[in-house]
Amino acid sequence: MKGIIEDSKLIKRTERLILRPVEISDYSLWRESSLERLPKQNEFDKGPPAEKTLTKQFLKKWISGNKKARQKDLLYTFGIFDKKSKKYMGLVNFCVISRLSYQFANMGYELHNQYWGQGYGTEAVHGGIELAFKKLKIHRVEAGIESHNKASIRLCEKLKMRKEGIREKYFFNGKEWIDLVYFSMTAEDIGLKRTKPTITTSLNDLI
Repeated sequence: MKGIIEDSKLIKRTERLILRPVEISDYSLWRESSLERLPKQNEFDKGPPAEKTLTKQFLKKWISGNKKARQKDLLYTFGIFDKKSKKYMGLVNFCVISRLSYQFANMGYELHNQYWGQGYGTEAVHGGIELAFKKLKIHRVEAGIESHNKASIRLCEKLKMRKEGIREKYFFNGKEWIDLVYFSMTAEDIGLKRTKPTITTSLNDLI
């Protein structure tokens, strides 16, 4: 694999937030924010986790898994942190679907519900998309959303992502294959000009 990015360069500062990989030194912030979650707000919200699950061992294992995924250019997960308070607020991630001549990734995000309604989700996802285009050298970002997840659809619309349509039976949610509404954005949409892929995969990387 050519051109994989060093962890120290995977950071994005927005007006109010910092996006970066989570470290074990963030344990107290991560645990505190998780416990401060409000009761589950809708079917797409997790609500507060059981306190006994918020162990340092769990976070350490999660961090290790994410680091291995970054090293293999499979998944990049960025914690969302408040600039002033340093509080952990959630995450944005990018699953690299293909490099080769495609260079696209699927985006996901999770904002702890005590921070909803203040524009943090839009700000964090916008910052994450810039990271994907500028640092990960992704050319195309996609987001697949269930049609009744109105909040996530509004977020994509605010970011001026293009609605491409519905992909039928596209995602297995643990119980069944479901349809997803897909939105997309390319590097050109934020003023970047790409002539060719800069992070490439050869067949030898896949063997």
